[in-house]
Amino acid sequence: MAKSVPFERVLNNHLQDPERAMSYLKSALEEDDPQLFNAALQDVIQAQSQPLTVMPTIPKLIESLQRHGVGTEIITAIITDLHNSINAA
Repeated sequence: MAKSVPFERVLNNHLQDPERAMSYLKSALEEDDPQLFNAALQDVIQAQSQPLTVMPTIPKLIESLQRHGVGTEIITAIITDLHNSINAA
C-alpha cells in the first residue's frame, strides 16, 4: 500500500506555480468569505516563500479583487493583515 502524503505538502507544491496560485485565490474569492480568502492568501504566501512586497501575484490579485467589486477598505485590510502575519512569522 502506498504511503499517503500530507495535504499541506501537496498544496504547498501546487501553490508554488504562480498560475495555480492565482486560480486557487480566484476560487477562494468566489466563495465570498473574507476569512476563507485570507487563509487562501496566506497559503499562497507561505508556498511562494517570498515577502509580500515582492510577490508577483499581489498586483494581479488586487486588480482581480477590484474587478469582483471588493472595496478598497477590504483590500487594504487583507493586505495589512497579511503583512502583519508575515512580519510576525
